[in-house]
Amino acid sequence: MPNSGMVRGLLFSAILIVYLAVPTRNYYWDGIGFAQTIEDSASFRPGLVHPNHLVYNLAGFALYRAVHAIGWNTRALNILIAANSILSALTAVVVFETLVSISGSIYLSCVLALLFAFSATWWKFSTDANAYIPSVLLLVMCCYRLLPGIRCRPVLLGALHGGAMLFHELAVLFYPVVVVGILIQNRGSCRQCGLRRAAIYTFVALLMVVPAYVAAFYWSESHLDVTAMRRWITYHDPAVGFSMHLAWNFWRTLRGEAQLLLGTKASLIKHESFSLALLVLALTLALLTCAKSIGRRREVWQLLANARKADRSLLLIVGLWIVVYLVFLFFWLPQTTFYRLFYLPALILAIGVLWTPYESNRRTPQSYCAALFLATFALVNFAVVIFPLSKVENTVPVSFAERMHPRWPAGSVIYQDAFGNTINDWYIRYFNPQTEWRPLSHGTIPISDAELASLYLSGRTVWLDTTAADFPQWSQPPLDNWLRKHTRAESTERSNIKGSNIRFIQIFPYP
Repeated sequence: MPNSGMVRGLLFSAILIVYLAVPTRNYYWDGIGFAQTIEDSASFRPGLVHPNHLVYNLAGFALYRAVHAIGWNTRALNILIAANSILSALTAVVVFETLVSISGSIYLSCVLALLFAFSATWWKFSTDANAYIPSVLLLVMCCYRLLPGIRCRPVLLGALHGGAMLFHELAVLFYPVVVVGILIQNRGSCRQCGLRRAAIYTFVALLMVVPAYVAAFYWSESHLDVTAMRRWITYHDPAVGFSMHLAWNFWRTLRGEAQLLLGTKASLIKHESFSLALLVLALTLALLTCAKSIGRRREVWQLLANARKADRSLLLIVGLWIVVYLVFLFFWLPQTTFYRLFYLPALILAIGVLWTPYESNRRTPQSYCAALFLATFALVNFAVVIFPLSKVENTVPVSFAERMHPRWPAGSVIYQDAFGNTINDWYIRYFNPQTEWRPLSHGTIPISDAELASLYLSGRTVWLDTTAADFPQWSQPPLDNWLRKHTRAESTERSNIKGSNIRFIQIFPYP
């Protein structure tokens, strides 16, 4: 039997190779924003700080500079994606190690760790740029330190959880899990010992987080005001918030759980022969799994019966982890699947805790049904989600950006409305770094004829983005007259995909 150390190395390497071999091209818009902010920064500056993920851009900027210092001249997005892939593979290894400590079974731990690594939403975000992966990694490391038989180190727990909260604010919901875990871990000693260790953990976590947020707020705003700082810390998009529509929330929660684990967007297949072939293979494996399971019905019933003997302390810890996040996300953006990544490890660990009594008392040879199910699960997610999203043509703004690249020579100027209000522009600008984007003032002609002529003489072009083109002012004189004189019938570039509002209009010198 292989030792767990060798399995850890194989797991990490295999998962990382898969992640790096098939990166997503369906980038989450936050990641594009992170990468652009990092590349636009000449040094550490307040613009790198965001209250929802306080240190992520700072860490990304430091990594970006370090990579460039050793001579690897690549873009920030690639660096953030590579870092997330490495941290994600490491998270799967920590999940594996936690499961080995719980179950003692390398086979079960390996299957469940791979189930975690190749869950649809985790897999997709592991090959993207986002702040969730490092935060979840630190939470899983916290959970490992709460296991029975692991020495309670409240200072280390406070540092790990504090780091998780600095990478993403949603990690704060893990607090009751750690407190309960410490009290359970110390229940064999005096009650005061558990309470004291919980207090030490709390103090260390606060000592990491509170001064960091105060310093970051002062750095960003140049003043300290408690009310303003509270608003800053709890910042979120004004268009989103809590929902009290219970039936809608329940449906979105169920849908989110399904999308968290399994690829459900069959439309992404796009009739790709390779994806369809994988789906056929996955279906074949699924039928084989069902056939083997039917042939071992007694084992299935034994598994369910033995689940009642699961360690209740461990079930309490992982169950509390699930419930805290599930209840919060039931009301806060229940339609947002990626926030559910914060409790995905708990779902996997819960399966391990419930399965352990059966695995410990097994008297029959290993049937490997779980491994067959894992292969089916991973193939479905790869065919339906990962492979289609690795193709540029399935991400509208990225494919449009690539299409426009030859139309925009170096130094071309693009006028835009408020950059933050046009998410598609984030992609189009990032993948055309040779362009210069200028803000557009409402109600004014954006550029003089003299500058326009000068730009074209130097081999550059001038464009207006879709938001500018949709302004009502453009249909009113004198802007309407100016636009008619400086555009041509064939000067509009737009996306041909229905529902994608991307349109750029080229501006020419006149006459």
